[in-house]
Amino acid sequence: MVIILTLAAANVVDAAGVNRLGGVGPRAAGMSGAYMAISDDASAFYYNPAGLSRTKGGYAFVGVESITPEFSYQLPSILGGFSENSKNGVIYSFPLIGVSHSVGDYFSIGLGINSPYGLGAKFKGDASHGFPQTENFIGLTDFTPAVSFRPADNFFFGLSANIGYGSLKSKAPFSVGGQVSGISDSRANGWGIGGTLGFIWQASEKVDIGFSYRTKTKVSLEGDTKFTTVIPGLTEDNFQSSFVFPARLTSGVAIWPAEKWLLAFDANWYDYSGVRSLDIDYKKLPDEKQMLDWKNNYSLHFGAEYHLFEKIFLRAGTGYQSSAAPDETVSSLTPDVSGWDMTFGLGYQWDNFSFDGSYIYAWGNREVGLAADRVAPGEYEAKIGSFALGLSYNF
Repeated sequence: MVIILTLAAANVVDAAGVNRLGGVGPRAAGMSGAYMAISDDASAFYYNPAGLSRTKGGYAFVGVESITPEFSYQLPSILGGFSENSKNGVIYSFPLIGVSHSVGDYFSIGLGINSPYGLGAKFKGDASHGFPQTENFIGLTDFTPAVSFRPADNFFFGLSANIGYGSLKSKAPFSVGGQVSGISDSRANGWGIGGTLGFIWQASEKVDIGFSYRTKTKVSLEGDTKFTTVIPGLTEDNFQSSFVFPARLTSGVAIWPAEKWLLAFDANWYDYSGVRSLDIDYKKLPDEKQMLDWKNNYSLHFGAEYHLFEKIFLRAGTGYQSSAAPDETVSSLTPDVSGWDMTFGLGYQWDNFSFDGSYIYAWGNREVGLAADRVAPGEYEAKIGSFALGLSYNF
């Protein structure tokens, strides 16, 4: 008996593989993620740990980011032109927490919690046109101890360990002998470890340059699949798998062209060379392999901040991300598209407190033509919104 499971549907994410759109953290997100050369708040644990040394004394931050994805897929007209849409009102929330403290004049240490990768989608399905109902998610939450060192007045160096907790969820049809025979509901989680190295150079009073490299994080996953089916004896099975979250190489520049203005630009390169397939090793059932063959991709981000009043900051930005899934493996279960984002943010400071909020709107589309080696030709579209709020305190 051959059982084909669509567990690879758990890779339903936004444009660019599993990359987060826009930015991580409300101030950074308000500037579309152009934050590498700034990194002076809890977002430093994601962007560049070198920035921890820019905060003197103690610092604490707590925040949350919520993402609302919408996807659509339409078959080519020659195949009927039918379409399906993801469910409305689906929200995925991610924490952002950070604490740091300077040690003497040259060192700072800290611990952060952030979610560098992850998103998912729920499709309503349309049985009359052959579209299944699916629910999928894959994500990574990092626990990040970090240290920053300032060997000179204009140079900051940082290093962090990224202790990642990965989670995978999938609810999708499965087939036996080419016939859909029920629903599989899979859950898995596990741990992996990586690291980030970064520096910031204050090239002049008005120009900062930043650089960081984040290693890959391979998460070993263990979980179980429960089946809803009429097949006798098939109720559940345990499995092992793994997923490689990509390495990231980033460079950025921050410029203060006038007293109240801050401009920033970042360029990111993501190494997806480790994402070739999703291998499912079952305890009882035959092992499965879903080809992904994701490609390296990139993103570009530009952001601005304006000090409007004494305590109020306005932010805006735009960015672009290229897709990672090739035409051969992209499908309605992995609707990866290249896309743009526009971002807006607001900051308010009083005494030692800061409150920041941001909104990101991202969109993209893609057309995959008919070919023998393409599993799901058609038109794909993504519309994604993201809200972030955070409160920080310097002590």
